[in-house]
Amino acid sequence: MGLVILIWALTTQGSTSEFQLVPTPQATLASLRDMLLSGDFWAQLLATLERMALGFAASVTMGLVLGTAIGLSRVVSSLLGGIIDALKYTPVSAFIPLTIIWFGIDNSQKIVVIALGTAPYMTVMVADAIRSTRAEYIEGGLTLGASRIGIMRRVILPSAAPQMWDAARLAFAIAWTYLLTAELVGANVGLGRFLILAERFLIGLIGFLSDVLFRTFYRRLFPWMHFMTRRGDGHV
Repeated sequence: MGLVILIWALTTQGSTSEFQLVPTPQATLASLRDMLLSGDFWAQLLATLERMALGFAASVTMGLVLGTAIGLSRVVSSLLGGIIDALKYTPVSAFIPLTIIWFGIDNSQKIVVIALGTAPYMTVMVADAIRSTRAEYIEGGLTLGASRIGIMRRVILPSAAPQMWDAARLAFAIAWTYLLTAELVGANVGLGRFLILAERFLIGLIGFLSDVLFRTFYRRLFPWMHFMTRRGDGHV
């Protein structure tokens, strides 16, 4: 990181033009300070975080419910699998005209775009996590007299939980890009609008920091996965 900043400073310091395509580190830090001291920035940030939280919560809920059903039932998989795959490969921009017609251009439309864009990915990854549970674990539980609900609660979900967390982390990263796309269309407040006006790439930074938090909690919540990965076994 230090080397990158040094190269940045050396390549921009000699420019004396009034307009600079790439500002100097000093100018960037000064603009960042002014932005953080601006009350308008925090209002835009809160609006974006509210949309992100609601949209992501909706996508995770749909992904967990549908993914679990698809992973456990071949019938549900055959009925919904093709539809989910089609939605997964549909660009989120295709949803924007329809969501504007259905929900207008207020917060609801932005939330729906995030949910529709990320839920298919979450669903597929959760279904794969459920299916990856080792058969011998399930057979062992049945042999010991566990019920189907007990197998689900004590065997399948603990086994799939690390992969589900990774699925949520990846879906969260995707949701940030979809949020920006949604906010570029008819948003009165939010970081997408702020990005256009201020020409800052703050959403990328927030997305990166969010990913770091997901990874940190992953190591805390599933410490055995770190041991298994170092040993070379990706399964629980």
